Amino acid sequence: MKETSRRYFWWPKITSQIDAIVKQCLGCSKYRRKPAAAPVCPWPFARRPMERVHIDYAEYKGKNILIMIDAYSKYIWAANMNADTTTFSTLVKLYEWFGECSGYPTTLVSDNGRQFASKEFQQKMEHWNIKHLFSPPYHPASNGLAEKAVHIVKDKLKKNEVSPQPLQLRIGLAQLLRIYRLTVHSATGETPYELHRKATSPSLFPNLQLRRSDVTVATPVPKCKTFEVGESVLVYDKMTKLSTVGKVLSKISNSSYSVLIKGVTKHIAIDNMSKTVIKDNSTNSDDNVDDSISVSSEADSDIESVISDFSDVDDSIGFQQHTGVIPSLRPVVPVVPPKKTRSGRTYRLKIV
Repeated sequence: MKETSRRYFWWPKITSQIDAIVKQCLGCSKYRRKPAAAPVCPWPFARRPMERVHIDYAEYKGKNILIMIDAYSKYIWAANMNADTTTFSTLVKLYEWFGECSGYPTTLVSDNGRQFASKEFQQKMEHWNIKHLFSPPYHPASNGLAEKAVHIVKDKLKKNEVSPQPLQLRIGLAQLLRIYRLTVHSATGETPYELHRKATSPSLFPNLQLRRSDVTVATPVPKCKTFEVGESVLVYDKMTKLSTVGKVLSKISNSSYSVLIKGVTKHIAIDNMSKTVIKDNSTNSDDNVDDSISVSSEADSDIESVISDFSDVDDSIGFQQHTGVIPSLRPVVPVVPPKKTRSGRTYRLKIV
């Protein structure tokens, strides 16, 4: 668009004015592609066991397995719930895990499953003084630690060909959890058992002391996209494949915001958000896009001033002032009709 315009016209700030027109186009904004994936924004580093836990359900051969992982120690809990995934059964199993030796966590992160979003679950979290956070809908990466734990459990069960029978599945879970908890984790350099229990993990060589490196390599933290409260944003809907203008209400986490869209407050991940100059106007309909796009007053004044300057130029240059059109400054090349030879071929005369 900009290159085509420069072939025929030019005036000061033509590029910025074309960009301003495109950014204010409602149709272009509505049907634009999904924003580029945002860099992975890690959760804040946990400094102690049970500071933050992530939970999720996994399906294995028709059985539902409740899985929980500690963000600090990477310690995993898993239990076969069969087909009973109700809120009551989930709370009972969580209470058993919390009452073992770890105590209640400070923060619990889950997806938007019915058992986690129920009123009974919320009341129990408040009673236990636990801060409950939800991951954005259709964005499992926000609860990535739980998804990783689900992958570990299901992968080990499949590789060991554990039967879905209740007794065999229970034994298989106990065996793989024991091996996992006593294995050094690549992210921490310690076993999950040692970090979570604050004790030396059981080993076949209890008197053997491992040499540990004192050198710590700092991992660069990628910069996340940020949005200000009250800022207008474009929200991409994965279901309709369309983008809608919304207004940022509050920041929920480093990777998600609360956005007001058409009078409805929604939890949106930053992967589906992008900045825009279009203001959120609830009176405009998304289905009816106005073909006439208003340009900013500054752009209008600049264009009018340039046209008036061109209109004052002497007619000897070749401008037609009465039409109000700025003609091209390129020389006019006459069109030469093709000629035929005796053989019937056509050729054009080359103008030098």
